Amino acid sequence: MEHYKGDEREQASRNTTGWSDFHIHSTMSDGSLSVEEVCGLAYRHGIRRMVMTDHDALQNPEQLQQVRNQLPADILIENGCEISTWYQAKDGRTIELHFTTFFGDLTGNHSLEQVLKYNETVNYEGRLSYVDAMIQRLKQLGMDLGTVEEMLEKYPGSNRIGKKAVASEMYARGFVSSTREALEEYIGKIGKRKAFVDISDHVRYISWEQAVEACAGKHIIALAHLNYYGLDDRELREILYRFRQIAGASAAIETEYQFYLPEHVEKFRAWAEEFDVGCSCGSDFHDRTADRFQQYSGSYYLSLRERWERL
Repeated sequence: MEHYKGDEREQASRNTTGWSDFHIHSTMSDGSLSVEEVCGLAYRHGIRRMVMTDHDALQNPEQLQQVRNQLPADILIENGCEISTWYQAKDGRTIELHFTTFFGDLTGNHSLEQVLKYNETVNYEGRLSYVDAMIQRLKQLGMDLGTVEEMLEKYPGSNRIGKKAVASEMYARGFVSSTREALEEYIGKIGKRKAFVDISDHVRYISWEQAVEACAGKHIIALAHLNYYGLDDRELREILYRFRQIAGASAAIETEYQFYLPEHVEKFRAWAEEFDVGCSCGSDFHDRTADRFQQYSGSYYLSLRERWERL
């Protein structure tokens, strides 16, 4: 059955029935499930408006269409990606800022293609050395995960593996009870950091302003998980102000996210209104042992789509 055609697609895009999720990963980057598996799982959890946002990689449009065709016609699966960028914090730290982008012809955007190509090719060896550094630190703690090459074999077609792949391997080998434990106890930037490795020692992403410029006026681009960067509200607001200047009406922020507390949601919704940016949402799904799909309102899709159509 062919989905996503003509009036049926248009009617579905205007419908707010079902839940939204605009931040999802697969084995194309560092998720533990294939695109087919993760989309099917999302559907079974009631998600009807979703965006695939693998790190620095877009889905092949034809292959993504094949996934759509395997699912009922009431699900909308959009192509997107999560762009890794650098931000120089006021305290001197080099911090990754992540942006999800979707809607419009992303595969036809040459500027975005150059951003993703840079992040993939320039940093490929650096990402492997980053993963190897985590493997070596964990080995010192009695957790032998094998080699980077062995880990890569579990992510065929991936442009990138990182700490989430390491966390999945720790779980698969029985060293932790969940990938969340792996992140919070050992390798995540927030937590006990027993085997933490700073990625900025290994890779150099494009600047966040360049990434935003590549998408401005063409796609929705959303600053992801604002509570993740270890920045105070004053600095986050300064970033948001500059972000809105560059991106214009394309700008959005994740006002709902798997690891937000209610006070985060309230604050970021207020910021979205104050700075006149769109509201996005996402589970940041990587692995079923750590993440769960959230029940975000279907109205997110409609409001962001209408915002994009006005660009």
